[in-house]
Amino acid sequence: MKILYLESDRHTVTIHMLDGSVLETAENLEILRKKIEDTPIFLRCHQSFLVNMDHITDVEEEFLLRNGERVPIRVRGRKDVLDAYNRYFRIKSSGN
Repeated sequence: MKILYLESDRHTVTIHMLDGSVLETAENLEILRKKIEDTPIFLRCHQSFLVNMDHITDVEEEFLLRNGERVPIRVRGRKDVLDAYNRYFRIKSSGN
C-alpha cells in the first residue's frame, strides 16, 4: 500500500503517501479507519494518527518510517499500541 500514514488536524485528514505527496479530505479519521478496517496493516497509534505498519522501520518514542518521518505513539495505551505492532511484525516475519 502506498499510504504511509493518515493525520487528522481539526476537520481535515491528511493522507501522507510513500512518494511524498499528500492528499487531504474532510472525512473524519474514524470513518476512514472503518473503511480500511479490513486492512490490518493500519494501526491507530495516536488520537490523530493511523500508521501503515508495513512502513515502520524502527520504534523509539515514536514510530520511525522508511522516509524518515516520525509518527507519535500515544502515551496512554502505549503498551497496547506496541503490543499490536509487535504481533503484526511477528506474523509478517513468519510469512503467515
